[in-house]
Amino acid sequence: MKFKKKNNQSIVKRFKLTAQNKIIRCSAFRKHFLRKKTGRFKQKLKNNSQVMSSDYKLIYQNLF
Repeated sequence: MKFKKKNNQSIVKRFKLTAQNKIIRCSAFRKHFLRKKTGRFKQKLKNNSQVMSSDYKLIYQNLF
């Protein structure tokens, strides 16, 4: 009997897979110390980013 490989739950929580198989991540630097950051900088951090191609394979394997 084969065992199912568990997916990494920390990766599942942090990354989302789109319909075109792109991996989306949230921007960093948004949790605290926001008072000293400019409004334009915080506005830029609202957008989600695509994962770099060098990290794609590792994250994709652990999503499933």
